[in-house]
Amino acid sequence: MKKNSIRQTELISLLLILFPILTGAFLYNRLPQKMATHFGMTDMPNAFSNKLWVIIGLPFLGIMLQIMVFFILHNQKETKNLDFKIVNITLWLVPVITNIVNLSLYAYALGHKVKGSFMLSAFLGLFFIIFGNYLPKVSPNHVVGIRLPWTLNNTENWRKTHRFAGWIFFISGIFLLLTSYWEMYWMIIAVTILVILIPTSYSYLLSKKGY
Repeated sequence: MKKNSIRQTELISLLLILFPILTGAFLYNRLPQKMATHFGMTDMPNAFSNKLWVIIGLPFLGIMLQIMVFFILHNQKETKNLDFKIVNITLWLVPVITNIVNLSLYAYALGHKVKGSFMLSAFLGLFFIIFGNYLPKVSPNHVVGIRLPWTLNNTENWRKTHRFAGWIFFISGIFLLLTSYWEMYWMIIAVTILVILIPTSYSYLLSKKGY
């Protein structure tokens, strides 16, 4: 990994997680005291929290999670084989999710129509497309990828599994983007399960063939 570039990305990612706090402070007087923080399958709110928790607490949780990501990525034993681009994608996940969640909650609290199912489907679709593009390039490691006993113990199994999984992620991502307009949570759940189950089953079948 390129350590200087990684350090710079880590710093920028932490600053990005703080952005919702600045936005929340700017909007503080316009936001209601209680804000919706959880939504049901019909996109109707079913849980509320104090606005200070939304503005400060949620980004703080994001920072704690990002620090955990840093800790894992700096474990040389686990990350020595990771591609630099894969590390970058990993570092941007928490900041992007934190901003999407907080800014969506602000928008909803201010009366704007926010469809969680649409946003989740679109975000997952984009992530699957990007991740699927890089997945075949990931070398065997214990941090990113389809980390199963038979993939970690056989380089050819790992290579074949991740090449196959890359296509599954990519196609699933396009499908989620195309169907995001219909805002169906069950579709998101079903596709996510299949994205995990199909490559796992494929790698298991490869192991039974001696790979």
